[in-house]
Amino acid sequence: MGYTGTSAAGWCDYLVGDDRASPREAFGPFRMAKKRRRARVSLGLQGNPAAQEGLPINQVDPESQEGDWSLTERFLHFPHSYFVTDHRQSFREDHCHKRFSPEHIWSEEERLRYSLRKEIFPDIPEDTVIFACFSQSAFYHWLRILQRVPGSILWLLRFPSAGEEHLMRTALAWGGTEVASRVRFTDVAPKETHIRRCRVADLALDTFQCNAHTTATDVIWSGTPLLTLPKEPFKMCSRVASSIVFATGFGKSMVVYDEQSYEDRAVALANSISYRLEENDQGRVERRGAGELMELRRNLILHRDQMPLFDTPRWTRNFEKGLEEIWKRWADSCHSPLSNLDDEGGVTITDDDPFFSEGLPS
Repeated sequence: MGYTGTSAAGWCDYLVGDDRASPREAFGPFRMAKKRRRARVSLGLQGNPAAQEGLPINQVDPESQEGDWSLTERFLHFPHSYFVTDHRQSFREDHCHKRFSPEHIWSEEERLRYSLRKEIFPDIPEDTVIFACFSQSAFYHWLRILQRVPGSILWLLRFPSAGEEHLMRTALAWGGTEVASRVRFTDVAPKETHIRRCRVADLALDTFQCNAHTTATDVIWSGTPLLTLPKEPFKMCSRVASSIVFATGFGKSMVVYDEQSYEDRAVALANSISYRLEENDQGRVERRGAGELMELRRNLILHRDQMPLFDTPRWTRNFEKGLEEIWKRWADSCHSPLSNLDDEGGVTITDDDPFFSEGLPS
């Protein structure tokens, strides 16, 4: 679980994942089992499971040049996302406590966002759309998005600080002076501060070849939507963020499947934002947001305590189910997961609980 990809080691039996991060078609043992089943049918051996003559050897070669699989282990698939988090326990803020009404939580969240925006970017207009990425780069596409959303900015981290000069030079060459002037950098912050200020962004933009992992969960916990693209079918690290956002229950709003759709979706979400001034119960005039992107943010904030993504005890129960099933298969059949049996040995964990626990706030 510490590395989003195969070990390619014969002594590693299972890889922990899910259908989005690591589709079963990406697993060599699963592919091999399908080949053996087809061969068994063609040889008329369906009724004789012990027969092996004429069947392909039930092994995968990590140095194989075949391009139709990439993972040498069998799969242990979670029902939601395999990615484990502890944000619900570690990064709770007072205004999000369950004792408050959904409307109070959302009102305070908007107020805090507005205050932090002015603190971090004091020189930008109040209706500026802030795109952000706190990991790697899909810079060409981000500059094209900035061109299509006038006045928007791209918020990046000095990570490393030497990269700022190179990226600014590239922004100037690719996007011109005006677009380059809207690329903004801040220093890396301590974890708690980083999660707190993630809410300042309107939309986080993911990278393609290697998605955000922990960064994705940080951003979503802050309420900021993340737009992602699971680009490579057999490259797990390029699919992790898709797994993460679908475990929120709102993944369809945040996942696209090609680069043009990525740009178009970012622009559409940015253009959906509008603001109005509204008097609250105390007679104070507040700035309130509306539109598809703001509604998505509201859903992420108000529903995060019920999402599988941030339900660590639920994740633990599901992992235990998977381990028990692996042991049961081993003990009942007394064979190694790498034996010559046709069963690919993959385990898919089921979760009979409602997707959102404890019901949803209004």
